[in-house]
Amino acid sequence: MTGNFILTATCAALALGGCTYNNGRPAQTATGTLVGGAVGAVIGQAVGGDSRSAAIGALVGVAAGAAIGAQMEAQAAELRQTLAGTGASITHDDSQIMVVLPEAITFPTASSTVNPGFRPALAGLADNLLRFPASTLRVIGHTDNVGGLTYNQELSLERARSVANILVAEGVQSSRVTISGFAFTQPVATNTTDAGRAQNRRVEIIITPIQR
Repeated sequence: MTGNFILTATCAALALGGCTYNNGRPAQTATGTLVGGAVGAVIGQAVGGDSRSAAIGALVGVAAGAAIGAQMEAQAAELRQTLAGTGASITHDDSQIMVVLPEAITFPTASSTVNPGFRPALAGLADNLLRFPASTLRVIGHTDNVGGLTYNQELSLERARSVANILVAEGVQSSRVTISGFAFTQPVATNTTDAGRAQNRRVEIIITPIQR
């Protein structure tokens, strides 16, 4: 009986989550609803020990998952408006929003000092993060493979730190932010061409919602 309740709750979440964007990609709200419903059913069963608890847990999970998905969609859409024309890119999937800041718009060559002209864009990003506070941030620096590993490791970390420091100075709580640098160990393009190396020189800001 319990299994039937969990299956029913999961199927309900699937029905609620069965919508997609025009491009065929699952809608973020739908994905959150599906995951929230399934997880909620399992947690409800574990805590309450019966099928009624599983059903209640599923309904709570559906609501929570839908709310998180809708929030992420709204935040990503707003970020695209805020950072439009800057050269930054914003993507989001089932679990996070990623903002990519290419070196060309963020830093002078071989420097970890943020370009003064880009600071207003980071202030706009910070404002968005303040209005959507239920998330954590990972600020990650990346470089190309020109130069040694030690040099690039330090440069990638200092660039992440510089971006994070500006966000915190604009009011984002430091407890939400972690920084790291990966030098040239996580390329997104080839390091054998100028164009590829330019893509690899970047800072990523990964925004992950807090599951309440």
